Amino acid sequence: MKPEEILFCRLIRLALHPGESLFFTEEDLAVIAREADSIFSIAKRHSMQIALYDSFCALQVPLSPSLNAAMEKMVLSGSLQSYQMLLFTRRILSILSGEGVRYILLKGASLLPFYPKLEFRGYGDVDILIPDAKEFKRVRKRFLDEGFSEKKDYADHQLELFYTEGGRRYLLELHSKVIGSQDDRNLNKKTVELFSGLTGNSGSFPEADLKYSTFPETENTLYLLLHMLQHFLYSGFGIKLLCDWTTFIEANSGKIDWERYQNLVSDFGLAGFSNAMAGLCIKYLGLPEDKILLPEKDRPSSDALGELMEDIMNAGEFGKTDTSRMLIMAKGKAPYHYLLQFHRQMKNRFPNAHKIVLIWPVLWVATGVCFLWNNHVLRGTSTREVLKTTRRRQHLLQELKLFQTEKKK
Repeated sequence: MKPEEILFCRLIRLALHPGESLFFTEEDLAVIAREADSIFSIAKRHSMQIALYDSFCALQVPLSPSLNAAMEKMVLSGSLQSYQMLLFTRRILSILSGEGVRYILLKGASLLPFYPKLEFRGYGDVDILIPDAKEFKRVRKRFLDEGFSEKKDYADHQLELFYTEGGRRYLLELHSKVIGSQDDRNLNKKTVELFSGLTGNSGSFPEADLKYSTFPETENTLYLLLHMLQHFLYSGFGIKLLCDWTTFIEANSGKIDWERYQNLVSDFGLAGFSNAMAGLCIKYLGLPEDKILLPEKDRPSSDALGELMEDIMNAGEFGKTDTSRMLIMAKGKAPYHYLLQFHRQMKNRFPNAHKIVLIWPVLWVATGVCFLWNNHVLRGTSTREVLKTTRRRQHLLQELKLFQTEKKK
């Protein structure tokens, strides 16, 4: 990692743990002041400007007038967006309450109580899980009747609905599953089995007058891990998702059944990935080791953690900073695995038509044309560069032993 990236992580850690200011030396402060512009650019890529500014203020870092003005503007803008999203969230929850459906509020506002300041955890959409198909259909119709508009989405686990008010466009994502289908059938099967039948816990955020239904603490820990995994296997994810895991675990460690959690991640083939994310949160974000059970088995090496953190820093928020970051095959890198991934992309793009086996060749061609066109026109990159980046990230999975489960005796 670059020196300014290491400093950025330390400053975000400080924002999450305000009492750690004594760990910054005079030399550290001098370097931070000198590299403030670069550190701020990193924060913008990861949508963590407000948390960074809070640490700058706590350490009394001298900023140039132009940088200070830019940061204050972003802090005000980000704070306004936070409160607008809270109002939008309240509206969504009110409609769901009126419909009497069984739902789960995913991440977003449900994580705000665990941050030192609610503005630190910005979010741009509201995610709602409704696993029952009939209730999902009914809720979709209700929101369309409320003036929401539907956007075609190729994901097999969610529906995007937009609402415009006061010149601002809001996004609601209705989920039928917690994450989209992955390359591993065992993970797909067990994810649906576990999360579709859960009874939610009552959650609240009194400061925003929010009451909602959320996953129990153990399953929520796993869900947040799955959320990181889904983004990692595509374009990647930034430090914000690690912050989510850190703050949630610190606040709920005593309520999490760690033995059950470890059994679940082992059963899902995610023990290595879980241990890697825990290692990153401990090393870079100050998660106390006594707050999380981290078995000696399947622990990634220090070098692997460093490579993973570099990948996270390079990704920015959800891999948006590098157009060549698109996907990563979890099952291998042989030509056969690329074909499997391509076939899965075809099924996502044509959720109804792909059921007709006879027209698969036509759909494959259409998917290939869309892939090449999007790379060249929308992403401004080449297909060769996309595949090169995919291969470069591929070796990270070897250390994680992804989707490897132990055979039960």
